[in-house]
Amino acid sequence: MRLYSYKMTHDSGFAPNPFGEWLTLATCKPYIRMNDNVEKGTWIAGFSSVALNHDAVGCERLVYLMEVSERLSIGDYYKDSRFQNKIPDMSAKSAIERAGDNIYELLPSGDPKDYTHYRQVKNPSHWDIKQDKPHMGCQEEDISGKYVLIAKTFYYFGCEPLVIPDEYRPSVPKGSSVYGNLTEGDRAKAFIGFICDQYKTGLIHLPHTFDADEKTCGSCAPKPAEKTPKTTCAPPNQNPSRQATTQSR
Repeated sequence: MRLYSYKMTHDSGFAPNPFGEWLTLATCKPYIRMNDNVEKGTWIAGFSSVALNHDAVGCERLVYLMEVSERLSIGDYYKDSRFQNKIPDMSAKSAIERAGDNIYELLPSGDPKDYTHYRQVKNPSHWDIKQDKPHMGCQEEDISGKYVLIAKTFYYFGCEPLVIPDEYRPSVPKGSSVYGNLTEGDRAKAFIGFICDQYKTGLIHLPHTFDADEKTCGSCAPKPAEKTPKTTCAPPNQNPSRQATTQSR
């Protein structure tokens, strides 16, 4: 069993996108998406960070966990009928429809490796709002990842990230890591089992900075009462002064 863990500086519902039947990672984290060791059955975990919610180094909480069920090229992802609802519609009233991550259409006869050979759909995250045009720096980084990671099985804790007890905690980067940290074997199995045994799959809470509409109310859903896990960290949000290095997504 293989698990890659990384820290998130942003959690807006864009990367990853947890809405609908699948969780998808189509943008950002190019070195994880292009990694040939990330294949069907590989698990990806996104953890909180100082930049995201002031969680100190060593006290990061779980934002989401996904099991990769397939990996599509960026061009194929755009054309796949299953993911048309993830093409953002900036004129839509629903925030979920505006937050889609399926934003790159490969041009006819285009070279999939050339980031300039894609049309970027207007979106709230990787679009140059001031100049009302694609942000080509973001586009270059996104296309360099080659693939979109898709998960049928996922757990998305979003704005209520989960504290992981010390005995189940996987390897999490201390600083910025474009590749993420790898956890394998019994340690990975214990962590994944801890999540799978206690939670139902799917969207459990909304993202931290999700621009919610009237249907989603913009707040986290009530969470069930749970025992405080054994951890060496202070309770969430009770030690904001602890210093740590800035993380990158």
